[in-house]
Amino acid sequence: MATPEASKDSVPLTRFGRILRVLLYALCTALFFYVQLRVVLQFLAGSGSLTHVLIGLFAVKLGEAAHEKIGGGWFPVWLSLLSGSSFVLLLSTGPIHYGAYFLFALSAMKVRDTFFFSLDRRVKVWSRAIGFVLAPFTNTMVYATAVLVILLLGLVLLVRKDSDAVKPNPWVYRTVLVRHNLPVYYAMFLHHCHYFAYAYSIPLILAADSSIPLALYGAIFYVGWVAYNAYERFLRPSWKWFILGHLLSLGALAGLYLFPSKEYLTVLFWLLTGLGSGTVYMIPSLVLAPGRHVTTDLRIAEIYGHLVGLACWSLLVVQAPAHTFLASAAILVLLLGLSFYVAGKGAAQRVQV
Repeated sequence: MATPEASKDSVPLTRFGRILRVLLYALCTALFFYVQLRVVLQFLAGSGSLTHVLIGLFAVKLGEAAHEKIGGGWFPVWLSLLSGSSFVLLLSTGPIHYGAYFLFALSAMKVRDTFFFSLDRRVKVWSRAIGFVLAPFTNTMVYATAVLVILLLGLVLLVRKDSDAVKPNPWVYRTVLVRHNLPVYYAMFLHHCHYFAYAYSIPLILAADSSIPLALYGAIFYVGWVAYNAYERFLRPSWKWFILGHLLSLGALAGLYLFPSKEYLTVLFWLLTGLGSGTVYMIPSLVLAPGRHVTTDLRIAEIYGHLVGLACWSLLVVQAPAHTFLASAAILVLLLGLSFYVAGKGAAQRVQV
């Protein structure tokens, strides 16, 4: 996915303009991950029901899916929707809340993607961490201030005629284009499916069987993500490492299922699942047919995995959170089988498109 060309009415990107982009993207990303995890933690704090959690998470994921499948639009519109839906989430209750979750996720992804391709990836890593760590805490004034700062930064970029902010992008419906890569796309789908089939069970297990205060749940949830970024710069992508990593995750999921009441083991196994599953960063380098459409195709496969994995979690968590670990392990077995097949047969089928 390429960054849009500069509009005739835009101005060259300056250092100050780049700083504005970084701040807007970082705040928007932190708020995005804060809201997602907050849906679950509010339930653990005694606010809302499990039904609210399930509908809220699905609304967020459907908003993400709409973003991935439908490209285009205009930054001022997405900025307005993001600001408005954020305040609806802050002030409202009832069914309108679920619509706000959908619009929030859709517009937050659109605003983030406007500048994503011009930023250092570390901005995403650290702002995501901040969002997760702050998720247990509720402060209306801080939340409202963050939304207003996002709105202000966006308006300043528009006034300065930032090239990516002022140009409307044509609407496009996205589908998977490089069919030769389907086995690898299925691997991406199954990876994300296995993650969302169990990840939100971690805070539920801790709430039921540990003495760890709720205030630490955001930091603990991020423990599983820290491992995702542990070795990207040191380990060369290969199917061997991808498979070994997911075998480690499979063992850790078995540990989560067998020892759900041991809080220190829960945190350790959660860390190990991230350490193993973190090899997912290798998938873009392992496609059979590299090309300019691969990034978009993989993102479509990813969001389908989010939705199916979350559906599995929703069906099982109402019975027992520990069952979600078994479901995730079963999905991993499918992923490992597919990975062995692609590693053994796919190398000879690599083509350039």
